Amino acid sequence: MIFLKRYNNRALSLLEIMITLVIITVALVGIGSIFSVGMNAVNKNKVKLTARNLAKDLMEEVLSKAHWKTDGDACGGGGALAPETGEIRWVGMGSPTFNDVDDYNNFVDNPITDIKKNPLPYPGFRRSVIVKFLNPVDLSDSQSPTSFKKVTVIVDYDPQGNFSPSVFTYSISQIITYT
Repeated sequence: MIFLKRYNNRALSLLEIMITLVIITVALVGIGSIFSVGMNAVNKNKVKLTARNLAKDLMEEVLSKAHWKTDGDACGGGGALAPETGEIRWVGMGSPTFNDVDDYNNFVDNPITDIKKNPLPYPGFRRSVIVKFLNPVDLSDSQSPTSFKKVTVIVDYDPQGNFSPSVFTYSISQIITYT
């Protein structure tokens, strides 16, 4: 009988087991939420890095072209910040391709494609380019042609593809001058 009493004192009651399970469950939920927050941060950084790389790639493409129209007019071919008639960005399509920075003004790349118009695996991203003349005195926007231009590449991200408004926007700008 004494042996039986000692055994009962060492046994766990149902209440103690339930309390232990509740404590373990609360701890696991807390650890799980930490992982969730971490994964969200990783996903946001992945979107930012992808947007930055897409913007840099397009900016490099734009700046690899002549900075001024090739018709001899130093201020952008009479001020037309647009492609010449029939010019397109993509090579191998049977049309003349963009040959200067101005041709990219108001260009939109959605879905993202390479220079041969092959779709690239970036769903939810859109790229666009804006080219403006700048006032040489204070670098503010100018309506008339000047010897300064500002090229801005904008990358928008929206997983649904609506872009109204975008979930995330990244932009880079470069000022170029005619010398």
